[in-house]
Amino acid sequence: MEGLAVYTSGLFWVTISISRKYWHSPSFWLVIAGLLLVRRVAFVAILRSYLQWRMIWFMPVVIVEGGLFGDDSVPPVWERQTFIAANKENTHIII
Repeated sequence: MEGLAVYTSGLFWVTISISRKYWHSPSFWLVIAGLLLVRRVAFVAILRSYLQWRMIWFMPVVIVEGGLFGDDSVPPVWERQTFIAANKENTHIII
């Protein structure tokens, strides 16, 4: 279980530190908290069912997760969006 704590802490520290420009957004923190919860629940289930899990096996998982949640793959919910919807009669702009 200490491997889970070490690698989770490292992954989220890096993710949060490279995403500094989103710190002002409450949705950023909700997404981070949600991802942390999902990761924790999934790994607790894995570690309980597979007792031979080695600490080094977290490394490839963290590399894949880091690539998924890096700064270039920011979900649109973290950034302010402008949507333009139009039909024949009028145009709606939502900011």
